[in-house]
Amino acid sequence: MGAGLCVLASDIPENREVVDGVGFTFRSGSVEDLEDMLRAVILNPSVRAEAGRKAQQRVLASYDWGKITREIENEYLRITGRPALGASASRKAAARVRKSGHERVA
Repeated sequence: MGAGLCVLASDIPENREVVDGVGFTFRSGSVEDLEDMLRAVILNPSVRAEAGRKAQQRVLASYDWGKITREIENEYLRITGRPALGASASRKAAARVRKSGHERVA
């Protein structure tokens, strides 16, 4: 999704949550439905390209690890009664996560 490619995933709830409106699903366990959906996606390049653009936009809006890091960090600080960090300190924390190798790309 982050690469701007069209997504086709089985229709389990977790996949539907992520790709709803920006990708396509097929009935889990149904080879026939997978074949039909693959055929439809392959034969419609404009639909495939638009889905890829929407998928990438969703990743950028919803899976920004710098933003997620700041939100988690500020929540921990709120719970412990400490003031929230500014954007500069949060960027440094996000950089530490990236350097640790624990950053994941959706």
